[in-house]
Amino acid sequence: MSRRGFSLIELMVAVSIISLLLVVATPSYKRMILKSRAEEAKATIQAIIFAEERYRQEYGHYYPDGREVKSEGEIEKNLKIRLSQSNNFNYFITTERDTGYSGLLNEDGNFTIKALLRDEDWDICTTDSEDEICK
Repeated sequence: MSRRGFSLIELMVAVSIISLLLVVATPSYKRMILKSRAEEAKATIQAIIFAEERYRQEYGHYYPDGREVKSEGEIEKNLKIRLSQSNNFNYFITTERDTGYSGLLNEDGNFTIKALLRDEDWDICTTDSEDEICK
């Protein structure tokens, strides 16, 4: 007798192997996505840093003046830059007492990237969960 098709056990083994591959590959894929989004954010925050320096040369202080938070539209208008149009991050700028200017990019999760002005030098810091790394 000639058999066609697969037995139930063969199908269960195939489904188990595929499930195992997905479980192993998914965290790695998510890390890759987060890393690419971080690179996008770093490029945008670098543009904000350059725009802040131009603004300071023109007006004598960094934007915004004071401890106020500015929205994306105000940032684009006043710093004359175009922010990334992706939905991965929300852009805003605030000033801080200890560090001067701080430009922040927040994703909906626990990931934050910011540029801090310390002693006339810019540091770009990333925060993933509780660890902060500045370069």
